Amino acid sequence: AALDQRTPSAAVLAAPLFPPGYDFLRVEWEQAAWHHPGALQAECNAKVQLLRWRLHTTLASLTDSLPHAYEAVLARPDLPTSQAELGCALGRAGQAHLAATHLRLAVAANPFDAAAARACFQALSEAGAV
Repeated sequence: AALDQRTPSAAVLAAPLFPPGYDFLRVEWEQAAWHHPGALQAECNAKVQLLRWRLHTTLASLTDSLPHAYEAVLARPDLPTSQAELGCALGRAGQAHLAATHLRLAVAANPFDAAAARACFQALSEAGAV
């Protein structure tokens, strides 16, 4: 709700991430700046979407909540990790047909994600797809 009510300042969005390190969030954070050179508002919007994605991804993994997994995909549908996490959450919820759809998208976007490929195979097997 705080992200919807007010946009963080440019100084806040320019601050280093915590915890420090070079992970997926850091790469996407830097890309938000690289893709919008000189367009501060567009960079801020991209970073707010990334924060929204991270929040829902974290909440989905901590609570195993389908709504948060869906919200993460809505925030950043271009990220295969979001699709994979939603697919796995749907699989755990016994919705193999829906899980297979999202896992196929994740594997198509990142064919080197072995965990997503295994989960996709499992969902397809449970859904009866040969």
